[in-house]
Amino acid sequence: MSEPFLKIDVRGDRELARAIERAGAAFRPEVVHNGLLAGGMLVANDAKAMAPYRTGTLRRSIHLESTEDPLTVKVGTNVPYAAAQEYGASISPKRAKVLHFWIGKPGTGTEVFTKGPVHIPAHPYMRPSIEKNQQRVRDEVRRVILLQLQAAVR
Repeated sequence: MSEPFLKIDVRGDRELARAIERAGAAFRPEVVHNGLLAGGMLVANDAKAMAPYRTGTLRRSIHLESTEDPLTVKVGTNVPYAAAQEYGASISPKRAKVLHFWIGKPGTGTEVFTKGPVHIPAHPYMRPSIEKNQQRVRDEVRRVILLQLQAAVR
């Protein structure tokens, strides 16, 4: 299993520890999971805003998902070219003799035929979103967990 981009450590937070202790049996993994979902939404929304835009498919594909582990949520995309946009790539023809693509809008931009390779520069959107939002995510996770625990002990 790969290491997470962002790991949240809430140990040492006295207010949160007291709320967990007061909540006792009401403290369930879904309490933490809801906090993680709220924090993950910050990353997903910012990544959508930073993602390169041509048709909007990449931005629309960025999503937040739960996992079987209630202490883990994932922010990602299933678009095949997402990693090439994030990290950059070199593309060469595999089954054809040349690559065929448009620079600009198909039909009105410049049509290109090349034997390649074509270098796609990196346009990071996911990693900067994670880096930029680390403290906001921690604060949001903590806020949502505390709200749920305070509601449970009332």
